[in-house]
Amino acid sequence: MISRLRKPRTWAWLIAICVLLAVGIAGLGGWLLRQQLAPLQSEPLVLENAARVQVEELQAGWFDTQVVLRLDWPLDTGRQLRVRLANDISHGPFPRDRLANFDLRPALLSDRVQLLDLQEQRGDQAQALPAQLSADLRLSLLGHLQADLQAATPKLPLGVWQLSSPGLQLRVDASTDSLDLQLEAGQLALLQGGAPLLRLTGVAQQVQLAGDTALALQGSVDELALWGQPLGQFSQQFSATGVSLAAVSQALAGQPQAWLSALPPDSRVQGSLLSLVNADGSSGLQLDKAVGAGPLKVQANLSKAMFLTALERNTALQQQGQGIARQQALKLYAMVSQPLLQTGLFLADEQGLALDLQIDAGVVRSNLPTRFVSQAP
Repeated sequence: MISRLRKPRTWAWLIAICVLLAVGIAGLGGWLLRQQLAPLQSEPLVLENAARVQVEELQAGWFDTQVVLRLDWPLDTGRQLRVRLANDISHGPFPRDRLANFDLRPALLSDRVQLLDLQEQRGDQAQALPAQLSADLRLSLLGHLQADLQAATPKLPLGVWQLSSPGLQLRVDASTDSLDLQLEAGQLALLQGGAPLLRLTGVAQQVQLAGDTALALQGSVDELALWGQPLGQFSQQFSATGVSLAAVSQALAGQPQAWLSALPPDSRVQGSLLSLVNADGSSGLQLDKAVGAGPLKVQANLSKAMFLTALERNTALQQQGQGIARQQALKLYAMVSQPLLQTGLFLADEQGLALDLQIDAGVVRSNLPTRFVSQAP
């Protein structure tokens, strides 16, 4: 057998068979893909929020398929976004565009996506919105998805708000039981009526999921500003292992008994879910649970000095006078504090609001002299 493989003719036959097999799989993959896309040309796919996905153009090739997708996304009554995307899809097992870059890793397909146009529609009128979007997607034979997306938009409507970013980059590495998501943006801004409401500068965020039992969050924002006034620096360093994320969702949705299965003894939770710091103080949310039968400890604080100072420095408020600016800042602080105090979990003093809880076997206990029904001894 070994001697036969050494013959050039044998190798030539093996290579020819492999090439024919690869070509056949590419053609079959393209045919199966078009069988899924073709019905969307005549009957759009309607999502739960009434958004519609439709295929406008479909051009078939043996190794490639070109598709123009249209997404109609309702914003409110009589207003919607229309997005048109061009997709250049190469079929596996060795997509042609990957071979052009000497990438010999097998893949089910690869897709290069470009934004054709973005429009905001009001009845019969349409307004073109300046935006850029490109993406490179790769799906392996085993369902492993890799995506790299770049986008920029001066003002993207989101209901009564608008999202603005001169450029952001999103990377996704996902499989059936894991997710690694990374987001980077020089600036992200949320506008209301064209005026800045929330602005994030120097954004870096990573989210990692491993099945239903592990979560890791790591992020930072160089500057967070509210109503154009800088508040401070945001950071996040959090990890949870051995937990049941599905049970945590049920517990947060109002099923306290779900905490028992959400946090088994072998689970571990550690880190800051939110931390905001500036020269006037700090606010944050900290969660900790060691491995064992101990409770989950939850500590949170909202610094009154930090909140008031940031608002009083707001340009619009200062134009009304220092006294009025102080009064308005106190009113806004009271408006934010009231719903938190009504939960009975927070303690208010001159420093601000504080929360200190223990969650153990489905029982939530407060370590502060609050009105909460279950108190720690």
